[in-house]
Amino acid sequence: MSPAATLGAGLVRWPALDEQARRVLLDQLLERLPPWLELAEVGVHARFRDTRSSETWRLFTGGKVTLGATPERIAAVEAFQERDPLTLFDPTAYWPVRDVTLSPFLLMESPIALEDAPRFFFKHVAKEQADLLAERGQRLPTEAEWEFAWWSVQAWREHWDPGASELCADGWRPHLLELAAVDPSIPGGPEVVRSASFDGRSLESVFPTRLPLSLVRLVTIRPALDLPAL
Repeated sequence: MSPAATLGAGLVRWPALDEQARRVLLDQLLERLPPWLELAEVGVHARFRDTRSSETWRLFTGGKVTLGATPERIAAVEAFQERDPLTLFDPTAYWPVRDVTLSPFLLMESPIALEDAPRFFFKHVAKEQADLLAERGQRLPTEAEWEFAWWSVQAWREHWDPGASELCADGWRPHLLELAAVDPSIPGGPEVVRSASFDGRSLESVFPTRLPLSLVRLVTIRPALDLPAL
């Protein structure tokens, strides 16, 4: 199986590819990606740049991500609570635990900016973001894509604003109970807001926060793009 075909099937991670395989893959991708994307970096990361705006995008090769209240994550919360009895956490908001397998995708490294600051959306968020992303030819990430990317960049953190509220494409469902074994990309959204922290003393480093849009006044958007079939 060629490197490109392997990545396209979501079976191999970027760091596992040698330099030649990375070049083959990127050459094939660039033939299929929108013409406004150019290759900006090849190395530990594969990074692309929007020639119209200088926004940068990171390639995520996909694979399995575990979402939800795993025993290990609940144990970490209990350790927080022993140190700080006032720590409040409801793990049922993260049930059920589920594995989601993701196809490769691109995610913008920073939320959409307005001049030099993040652009915030409020009031008519659904219409505002839909109109803007349609105009840009982009989409919202799913919850699973957002969390996969967040865990993946923890070693670098240079393009992630801890604590920022970001909108995902999935519809909010109380406690996720009817989504036990499926990717929660279901009609009814976009209503799920995600945020997280890289602070090891913060619960958001164990459980990236998941909230319905109705509980958040301001949100930002970090768009995603599907990779073309190879």
